[in-house]
Amino acid sequence: MERKKLRGIVPPMVTPLKDGDTLDGDGLEKLLERMIAGGVHGMFLLGSTGEAPSLSYRLRREVIETSCRIIRGRLPVLVGISDTAFDESLALAQVAADAGADAVVVAPPFYFPIQGQELIRYYRKLAKALPLPMILYHMPDLTKVKFDLDVVRFAVDMPEILALKDSSGDLDFFWRACHITQPREDFSVLVGPEHLLAPAMRLGGDGGVNGGANLFPELFVQMYHAVLAGDISRIDILQTKIDQLGEIYHVARGGMGVCRGIKYALQCLGICREMPAEPFGVLDEEERREIERIITHIKNNE
Repeated sequence: MERKKLRGIVPPMVTPLKDGDTLDGDGLEKLLERMIAGGVHGMFLLGSTGEAPSLSYRLRREVIETSCRIIRGRLPVLVGISDTAFDESLALAQVAADAGADAVVVAPPFYFPIQGQELIRYYRKLAKALPLPMILYHMPDLTKVKFDLDVVRFAVDMPEILALKDSSGDLDFFWRACHITQPREDFSVLVGPEHLLAPAMRLGGDGGVNGGANLFPELFVQMYHAVLAGDISRIDILQTKIDQLGEIYHVARGGMGVCRGIKYALQCLGICREMPAEPFGVLDEEERREIERIITHIKNNE
């Protein structure tokens, strides 16, 4: 990727499935074209919203290759390669490079705890071995690994690392990360939780990796531009809509409510099927009715 600073809305793409291990190619194309038409600034494949840890390696390769073929270089493509095995991350990164992706995104390896200098050693070794630039992914709720600011300082000193995606929800950490990375003009800091998009940008952030952009990409693109323009009244209106959309993430009982909520909402919009990856199942009728209510309300108020 040409080393321009990554800015804007980069949706963490849902992975449309026909069943637990079969890609829904038609749904994938509809989803990608919807987001591109909505004005997003990049695409993040195989993140948490994409259910990457639950997908087979064969399916992950297919997602990368098919998505890059559909996107055809129209915007930057970031690919999640997080894994417990170092060599599996490298192998998936090579698939991404061969398919024409622009960068890879790496959360800390999970299962075995890793912190501090050991985490920095791991990231340094991986960054030097990768065929593409690397983005650090801070997702402590799922990885159980919380970055300290030494990790951010390390990243600034590594030309192979071009951004930090922070999904911690900790705005104090986010602000400090923006301050530390400021000397690197090509380094981006992006926020995950979408309800924090506006406040994070006001603290110096460069945009968001927001799951709701799978559903209503224009909403998040408009918020991005409203913050850049300092349009406070517009920001307030858009924030209300983003908060209303966020209600779908709390509907599903059990795990991965964000993914399951978005997937059923996409089915309501006629984009792709609801099918989640194992170990989670589809929503029950009560949960579906509630998501239908939320989506209908948002559509009626567009």
